[in-house]
Amino acid sequence: MTFIPLVPGWLLTAGTLVLLCLAVLAGLGGWKRSATDHGERRSQLLHVGSGVLTVLLLALAAARPGLPGAGQQAQTNDLNVFFVVDTTSSVAAEDYDGAKPRLEGIQKDILGIAEQLSGARYSMITFDSRARLKLPLTVDGAALETSVELLSPQDSLFAKGTSVTVASELLSERLKKAHEQHPERANVVFYLGDGEQTSTGKAGPMKVDQALVQGGAVLGYGTEQGGRMKQYLSYDSSPPQRYIKDLSGDTPGDAVSKIDPAKLKSIASDLGVPYVHRSAGDPVSQALAGTHATGDSGSSDSGLRGRAELYWIPAGLAALLGLAYVWSLTRSGQRLRKALGSAPERKTL
Repeated sequence: MTFIPLVPGWLLTAGTLVLLCLAVLAGLGGWKRSATDHGERRSQLLHVGSGVLTVLLLALAAARPGLPGAGQQAQTNDLNVFFVVDTTSSVAAEDYDGAKPRLEGIQKDILGIAEQLSGARYSMITFDSRARLKLPLTVDGAALETSVELLSPQDSLFAKGTSVTVASELLSERLKKAHEQHPERANVVFYLGDGEQTSTGKAGPMKVDQALVQGGAVLGYGTEQGGRMKQYLSYDSSPPQRYIKDLSGDTPGDAVSKIDPAKLKSIASDLGVPYVHRSAGDPVSQALAGTHATGDSGSSDSGLRGRAELYWIPAGLAALLGLAYVWSLTRSGQRLRKALGSAPERKTL
């Protein structure tokens, strides 16, 4: 069982203690004014006890108890969707849908996933030589579309060796922050890239707490034969014409980028999500294989699960106690009016 308080824990605790004190003081005050009749005292004890129990039940309801994973499948508006996008020079490799850049496939899939998960909160992290937060979590679909349209490969003049897991720290930070702010929402991560490691040294693991990732996928783009990459220059607004050259050999030629499925599968393992290779014409449902929220085309008996809310149980019991208390007060008032009506009138001189 987990708890998601409606207010900060310290405020809930302080408010509960104050209400408990008021309930007890009200009962003690009534006790001092009460008669010595045992039946009346028992009734008063019940009043004090019901007041205290009502306060405790309301505090429990405000703490929002629930059973994670026991409810229906999560609604898309309960999702935080994180897109981690490769924007290194290799996304310009022309081996997607014939001779189109891989970036076109990435852009198409992001928009397709967002359409299937309409109503979710979206965030985008891009990475080349370093990771950048391009879009904080937002429900603004237009902002996501604009961010996708503005995606472009890294400036070729500033391209350096890139690690495919350079976004690990930033992603982990954003996942933790999202969980702290809204622990009831599920986090879904889509990593989109080709897995090509161009920095010196071996790529480290994707250090992300898998407990903070409830779905998503690693989506791979490119072919084993690879493709040439055109130069992208930030100062030049005209379409790129020249190809990036490979100067490592004796005879310079066009550089070729190839997909690295093994590395992408390793990243998928680190995140705890499936790896899916993407080609032109592949349905978006394949990319959503690890994310089954209400409204998508996934299987109804697997995937992302919601949370069974239990706050209604203590809230309902508190409401019943409140009704019983009102009924008791009404009966007491009726008895008091009856007693006053039957009392003999005093004669005044």
